[in-house]
Amino acid sequence: MDQGAIYASNTSTIPIARIAEASAHPERVLGMHFFSPVHKMPLLEVIVTRATAREATVSAVAYGRKLGKTVIVVNDGPGFYTTRTLSAYMNEAGRLVEDGAAIDIVDKALVDFGFPVGP
Repeated sequence: MDQGAIYASNTSTIPIARIAEASAHPERVLGMHFFSPVHKMPLLEVIVTRATAREATVSAVAYGRKLGKTVIVVNDGPGFYTTRTLSAYMNEAGRLVEDGAAIDIVDKALVDFGFPVGP
């Protein structure tokens, strides 16, 4: 690894701390979780561990902002932030459909509400 290089994973499932275990410089390992489709989804989740250096975090946030993303910084943990909240979003949309709502209506309502894509 280059002296100043930051290693960023786009994983949404592998703990970043586990990835960092394999690095000689765990302080330069973090997650940069982009969402699909990347061109439509404005959010970038930067995931840090207890070992992640502040400089690495600041660099990742600056890079994400340069890309035009809305950046949030979250701690490493199961599902990070967005995958955990996405589960609730998808479950509730599924319940609406189970209760008789038309899927295209649910999808449109959530896009009209402000989500970049529907469930």
